[in-house]
Amino acid sequence: MDDDLRALREALAARIDMCWARLEDAVSELVALHNVPIDSIAERVAQVADGERREAVPPAKQPDLR
Repeated sequence: MDDDLRALREALAARIDMCWARLEDAVSELVALHNVPIDSIAERVAQVADGERREAVPPAKQPDLR
């Protein structure tokens, strides 16, 4: 099982350059073609990142947002 997990992590790590390129392409299009303000893009990216972090943290360890 550890070898499978290690292989998966290595495969995902190898994709990082492709992920950055997709993000850069999306940002370029949003700014150049759709005139989306940079602040709006940054806010949206932060929301997505926060959502990913929340999904990665077990519910018992998540901060109470009430």
